[in-house]
Amino acid sequence: MIPKKVNSFILKFDADSNGVLSADEFTALNDAINSARVTCAVEELFSEMDSDGDGVLSLTELQMVWARLSEGKPDEKQVQSFLDLVDENQDGVVSKDEFVTNAVVRIAMAINTSK
Repeated sequence: MIPKKVNSFILKFDADSNGVLSADEFTALNDAINSARVTCAVEELFSEMDSDGDGVLSLTELQMVWARLSEGKPDEKQVQSFLDLVDENQDGVVSKDEFVTNAVVRIAMAINTSK
């Protein structure tokens, strides 16, 4: 299930196990995102989120993921804002490259601010 994978990925960087990423832990997460090992895991997560297999995450797919993460109906404005932030070329979808370079950091921030 996607939320467990996202949470387990992020919690690997929660060194003091307090459920929140400190500035140092966030820096470690950011540094790790650039590593090949983590990039592979993020790409796998992307593939699982890409329910129709077209190589991009649509607004609908993001809403499905958001609903799972929030355990309910997603806030459509939040999902659209997330898409707008991550969609660097403004084509209305999130490519794998955009996701790898931007989305994981923003997901970590969103999860930490919702606690």
